[in-house]
Amino acid sequence: MAIIERRFEEICPEEMKAKRRRLCVVLVTKKSETDNEKFLNSFRKYVQSSSLTRNERVKFAYIYEDTQKNVIQSFSKGDTSGTDDTQSKVIILWRMEKNHLSYNWLSKGWDIDNIQDSRNHLEDQVKHLLNSDQSLAYRVILPEFNNEHALHLIIRIFYKLWSWGEKVYHYLATYDAITYITVIMSLFLMFGMGFFLQKMASIEEEQIRETIPKRCKPRPPSVNTTTKCINLYELRPETYEELVTNSETGLTVIALVDEDTKKFLLEEFGKLVYPLTRYSGLTFGFVNLDLYMGWYRHLLEESVDKKIDLTNMKVKNCIGTVLAINGHRNYYYIYHPRPARKWIRNTDKVSRAVGFVDTDDSDSDGNKETPVAIEKLLKGLTDWTDRVFDGSIPKVRIPCWPELAIK
Repeated sequence: MAIIERRFEEICPEEMKAKRRRLCVVLVTKKSETDNEKFLNSFRKYVQSSSLTRNERVKFAYIYEDTQKNVIQSFSKGDTSGTDDTQSKVIILWRMEKNHLSYNWLSKGWDIDNIQDSRNHLEDQVKHLLNSDQSLAYRVILPEFNNEHALHLIIRIFYKLWSWGEKVYHYLATYDAITYITVIMSLFLMFGMGFFLQKMASIEEEQIRETIPKRCKPRPPSVNTTTKCINLYELRPETYEELVTNSETGLTVIALVDEDTKKFLLEEFGKLVYPLTRYSGLTFGFVNLDLYMGWYRHLLEESVDKKIDLTNMKVKNCIGTVLAINGHRNYYYIYHPRPARKWIRNTDKVSRAVGFVDTDDSDSDGNKETPVAIEKLLKGLTDWTDRVFDGSIPKVRIPCWPELAIK
């Protein structure tokens, strides 16, 4: 019989005392080899005719080396028996305790070409061990046996699932249709209430989030501490949040320029606003209308509640304009160059003066506007800033700040 773990207790029972020890003689063979039957047959014939079989302290068995590799490797110490095609290994086991074994190898193994010598040698060694208290040569902790008759893992999983399915089926078969309907309705109600509560919780969370004031980013310094020069920040998508949409309370003063007027206007702008850098609540910068004209157009459209179409708004009519933006409170002040203010007083055409249309177009009287000199664009900026601080400049409120994107 092949040694497997559930039979090991019967074949090799434990016995601590050497004079009463029980021995298990095990033939080691290979299941994959075609010649293994000749070793098993010769070993069976010997067991049937041997006088040791009648001794209850001796048991005979065989083990497959290729299916019980873990077990055979634990007995590797002292293995000097032959390994050719005519010999097979034999182990003599003594189970001293539940998990401790003592063993000897049959030095010449089981030789099918010389059966009589193998029989005599085995019987002499077994009888000597039975009649003496001499210990066996080697000791080992009982290894774990591989179950050779176990089903494949996938088959075991299938049988386990099938068993569970049968149990569930038999359990459900004991109830009537009303019970099923009640369970289904209960599950539906439970999941429905869960979804409803989750939805209400998300709405409440959103409302709470809206009531919590957003954390504003600190304003960047308006003066370089090393060079003592004014810092003019360009309004770009990377700086838009810091300067406008999520800035601290205060004003971000922005000059509107294009590529042609950028160098001159920023020099003039910096000179005019430099005295204001002593106020920590002010930040200064500029926006390039060649890139972000769409943003300025949307800003004005939001300011007039989109009642005026500004599609034809020209960049050259907007340069020199200055915005003082309070991003935290959603309003701004707007400065128009001095020629535009004079034209407002003369024509009362405010929408044209702020750059909604081209000032080169003919007016109602047929007179053409004179192009504005770049040197005069910021001539009244100082007076305008004074009026901003004394509160005489009206605020232009806006519901939300438009997205800053290149258009």
